[in-house]
Amino acid sequence: MAFGTGIHYCIANALARLEARIALEALAAQAPGLTRAGVPARIQSPVLRGLRSLPVRLG
Repeated sequence: MAFGTGIHYCIANALARLEARIALEALAAQAPGLTRAGVPARIQSPVLRGLRSLPVRLG
């Protein structure tokens, strides 16, 4: 996830990161067999950070 820097910095980034963490933890709790199924692909950008994809397998 990208929240920018400098003048365009998102003031709600802490809340967005917390919401994402809670959502991912809830997903992991409901799917205990969830494992990585490949190599994550990062976004290739000088402006944005994060993953383009994160392959997972529900085992």
